[in-house]
Amino acid sequence: MHRLVLALFLCVGFSSAANAEWRKAVSPSFVVYGDMKEAQIVDFTRKVERFDTFLRRKFGIKGESAPTRLPIYIVSANTPASSLASTALARPKDNWLKGFYTVGPNGPVAVMQQIQSQGKFDLDSDTLMFHEYVHHFMAQYFEGAYPVWFTEGFAEFYSTTQFDKDGKAQYGRPAYHRAYSLSEGKPIPIEKLLVAEVSSLKEEEKSSLYARGWLLTHFMLSTQDRKLELDAYITALRNGAEGLTAARKAFGDLAALEKELNAYLAKRTMVTSKLLDPTPVTDNIVVSLVEAGEAATMLERIKVRRRANQEERPVLIASLEKARAKFPASAAIHTLLAQLHHESEDDAKGLLSANAALAAVPDYPDALLYKGITEMGELVRTDVVDISRWKAARASIAKANRADPENPYPLFHYFKSFRKQGIDTPTIAGAGLSKAFSLMQQDPELRFTYATYLIEQGKLADAKSLMKPLAYNPHAGSGAEYARRMIARIDRALAKGGTAKAFYEAGEEN
Repeated sequence: MHRLVLALFLCVGFSSAANAEWRKAVSPSFVVYGDMKEAQIVDFTRKVERFDTFLRRKFGIKGESAPTRLPIYIVSANTPASSLASTALARPKDNWLKGFYTVGPNGPVAVMQQIQSQGKFDLDSDTLMFHEYVHHFMAQYFEGAYPVWFTEGFAEFYSTTQFDKDGKAQYGRPAYHRAYSLSEGKPIPIEKLLVAEVSSLKEEEKSSLYARGWLLTHFMLSTQDRKLELDAYITALRNGAEGLTAARKAFGDLAALEKELNAYLAKRTMVTSKLLDPTPVTDNIVVSLVEAGEAATMLERIKVRRRANQEERPVLIASLEKARAKFPASAAIHTLLAQLHHESEDDAKGLLSANAALAAVPDYPDALLYKGITEMGELVRTDVVDISRWKAARASIAKANRADPENPYPLFHYFKSFRKQGIDTPTIAGAGLSKAFSLMQQDPELRFTYATYLIEQGKLADAKSLMKPLAYNPHAGSGAEYARRMIARIDRALAKGGTAKAFYEAGEEN
């Protein structure tokens, strides 16, 4: 399954890494890991909690906290550019990467670097943090497919939010850190901006995409008429319209739009907004030191959370084996190795590592999960049908759920266990899958699995709704084409009664 990495691009260099003393701050909506002092990590966590509350109030999201806590990793300002870039699957020689957000095999994760801003035209840590969190917020709460310019422009629009001493939020402020690109750089043409993919752009065009994406978003949100045009455009994309076709229908002549956009940039002032009511912030933050083994392997952990590729896994395994020799009691290191061995299809070694983690820390949630996953992987690869062994593997996953009820992945893998065994899925597993999806709507694999289950239950219209964000998502790769074929098949089935039987009889189009 294709995994999206949303990164923030800036041309900045870094010095060499320093020795790290990592801390962990747990709050209602976040688990923050930081190479920083306790006062710093508390201050950071309070800021991102306040920003989350601001976004919830702004967009009418129910609840006081997120369904699951977002892990945020804050690396030192001394971390080399190549080290941070490699955690995001960027080219190691690149020195522009300051942070990224992605959904990996363990769920979403945000990674950012501490930044020492020298003035208002420099990127600062708050702006970077808010930018990455907006990506997560959109993925969790905004159903639909969005073009890259708007995904990044929307994140930039809210990234400049500031809170005064009373907690009142001012948002839509100018993105001064994009000023150089907007004033001195070569602007990406409007028609290219509207359909651009970051991977296909040259370095200067990437910077322009973020800058002009912010400018176009700010322009579209500046008046009610433009907001309505933007809504029409997004709706058209969500329903499968081609990018430029949707833009021309919603915005009119694109050359005229580009002229208006340039005139908007030339204005001496821009309208900003302010919430009159203060945004409260929680003091429910618990800080602890990260154990030495986990702290020593933090960049490896980030790579595993992002999803290590085939070339990276042997290197990561070798690195973690050296760390395990130094920290033999680190359940965190053992569990990372269990996951990497499973992903490398060596579940025998994976099970050994999972058991080593549990010997170090009984009931370690991730170790319980990967114990069950690796046991099932071995059962599948060796065609074992022994019911008792399948039950034993499933029991480890159930224990992982009890140890960490907030984690959707034990529920997800519990559901998948019946499919892997090749037997009927009990109702309780389907209910667990439903809950897992409610906790983790960002995960495309979980979304596909839940949509397929809904089809089996005869809930074709609901399944179609879940498929749409994937079908018309410019980041979804081959998964988008598969989702579109599924929607077409659902439509044929809906025309013939809308039952699961009608869906299976519809088959693939020739």
